[in-house]
Amino acid sequence: MPGFPSLRVLSVLLLLVPAALRAQTPDPAALRKDIEGLTLDTGRAVALKNVKLAAGLGMLQLSDGILFPATPVGGKVVEMVFVGKGRITLEAPDAIEAGQLELFTGASRLDAEFGEAALVIGLDAAVDAMLRKPAAQPDAATVEKAKALYQEWRKRREREILGVERSLLLDGLRDPSAEGCFAAWFRSDAGDTGAEQGDFLYTVEPASREQVTLGRFVPLDATEKEKRRILREISREQRKGRLIGLELDDLGQWDTWLSASLRDGQGRPRPGSPAFEPSKYTLDLTVDPDLRLSGTARLDLDPVILGSRAVTIRTPDLKVTRVTDAEGADLYHQTTGSELTVVLPKPAAQGTPEDTSSVVVHFESHPIEKDWNIYRLLDTQGWFPQTGEINRAAIDATFHWPKGLDLMAGGRRVDGGEQGGQRWERRVLERPALGYTFELGNFDIDTVKSGHVEIRFAFGSGSAMTGRGTRESVRKAVQDSLSYFEEIFGPYPLDELTVVTANRGFSQSLPGFVTLSDALLNDAGMWNRMFGLEDRRLVIAHEMAHQWWGDHVGWASYRDQWMSEALASYAALLYGRERLRNELSG
Repeated sequence: MPGFPSLRVLSVLLLLVPAALRAQTPDPAALRKDIEGLTLDTGRAVALKNVKLAAGLGMLQLSDGILFPATPVGGKVVEMVFVGKGRITLEAPDAIEAGQLELFTGASRLDAEFGEAALVIGLDAAVDAMLRKPAAQPDAATVEKAKALYQEWRKRREREILGVERSLLLDGLRDPSAEGCFAAWFRSDAGDTGAEQGDFLYTVEPASREQVTLGRFVPLDATEKEKRRILREISREQRKGRLIGLELDDLGQWDTWLSASLRDGQGRPRPGSPAFEPSKYTLDLTVDPDLRLSGTARLDLDPVILGSRAVTIRTPDLKVTRVTDAEGADLYHQTTGSELTVVLPKPAAQGTPEDTSSVVVHFESHPIEKDWNIYRLLDTQGWFPQTGEINRAAIDATFHWPKGLDLMAGGRRVDGGEQGGQRWERRVLERPALGYTFELGNFDIDTVKSGHVEIRFAFGSGSAMTGRGTRESVRKAVQDSLSYFEEIFGPYPLDELTVVTANRGFSQSLPGFVTLSDALLNDAGMWNRMFGLEDRRLVIAHEMAHQWWGDHVGWASYRDQWMSEALASYAALLYGRERLRNELSG
């Protein structure tokens, strides 16, 4: 189960697992049947008194109550509910998280009593110990309360969004990436602490960088009329193949009270890691005349958690039609929200090139929006299946698209042409890239040489930059900033660069591919200075600086991503001071 939604990287932590793997390999399809048929086994209820359970950074105390297990998944009980008196305490690991916790709860440490809880515990020894406690004889009212609680928990969107069923599957597979997983939904009481937190969630996801999350989901506050309008808008987008799987209950606000990595014996952060990181994406894609995109994405994977069979792939707004290995054999997979879980036929190993696993995802989507003669890619990074936390991989992309349009993409062109009324092109990016994208439309294209770098400029139809002088200003700013940054930061790491104007509200820099927003590049002359608008040459310099800061040198986690923006902004200011001093001060 992933942590609470958050902003989503340079070293990989290799997690060792026991060398002796289990002889029997559980069948994921059989486990799926167990999960779909889960019910509360009230006949196995046990009485608990003063039971303590450490989970991540928190301590759970089940003081006095009854534990009702759910039916087993793969022969193991993982999910259960507790009715009685309990308490959870948690010390924030640092001052930042303590402040965040205090902001939401009024205290810098969590100390909350609860009367009911739904639990997912991937700690076999702890579960076995609790189920060996004396059998309970609950009255009818308590049994009905437990059943109602479990049914509500199973229907709650938080359970699906947090990927609980994925955790149940991986735990049933005995997959090391799920070892120690934990999730709890608490209904807290004021108790003797004097503070009532209401419903809240606590999770420990071993494969997340910050394994521990604490907080709650606040549903959308809207009138019935507003909800009907939102439902119509969602339905309209879903008919276009977008917002796939989104429901009204998904809309709301995640209040993250605390998010942190586990700690080692010296109190230092011990981040988790997904089971695999990509080494290469091989894409074969077709855009049809109706702007539907279909094709395959082959993900070549490097194991990080040895012995794991489970690959988590992000597929927002993608319709997955098939998943295979490199030889074309079907692989078991299931979708939870915007994530695809694929189970490999055997555990991952490490040591030789043969240990690399590959997954091929066949998919369809509607990622392109058209407004008259303007084409817009709606999601510039999530339009193809991706995996990993660091997610830096080589790219080999082949595009097919309608003959009357132009397609611009990053990387070195190695082949291309026309066939059957379509144009096609293959582009390769050998250096590991943190992202990859394209732009489709009608472009005025020209190429210039700047030192060792071949720069392609593509000005889109409908662009605000239609004048010859304006376009020349953009070209000059790109070449000047590229030259300046090579002087102070070192050589630009590629031999090609594509710069495209885009009809959207932001500019973006990915390795070898820069998109410049029309809206942000309008130059109003003296009005820019009067209203404090940034000179477009500094906007361009900022994006060019990202080719070094962010693209070439990345960040370890979302908490460090600000450094990329800060360094790009600083670099743009240096460029302005050294190269544009007289013009900017005039």
